[in-house]
Amino acid sequence: MGYQLQQVEAQKPINSIWKRRSRFEVIADILKVVRQRGSKAKIMLGARINGAIAGEYLTLLEACGLLRRIDEDNHPYLITERGMSFLETYDNLNELLPIPAITKVSDQRMYM
Repeated sequence: MGYQLQQVEAQKPINSIWKRRSRFEVIADILKVVRQRGSKAKIMLGARINGAIAGEYLTLLEACGLLRRIDEDNHPYLITERGMSFLETYDNLNELLPIPAITKVSDQRMYM
């Protein structure tokens, strides 16, 4: 049983949703959700973060002027011009420095 489990684990892609993301990736994910209008619940689902983390990031992004709260009661958020600029810059950097996705554990060796 242990050997079979190790084989299954070895076949899982490293770039799964459980991969650790950088702060910039999390911020970009949040801002992409908020492009329309996003409640905290939508942001948590869309950016794949829990409530505590969402609260911290939303406070930070609001303080930095990347998003703003529209209504105090329902807490919907809206992206600002500065937030759109951040997303554009983030996307441009990802195009300039394309890092291939690691899809197999054996592929990981070439990046070490």
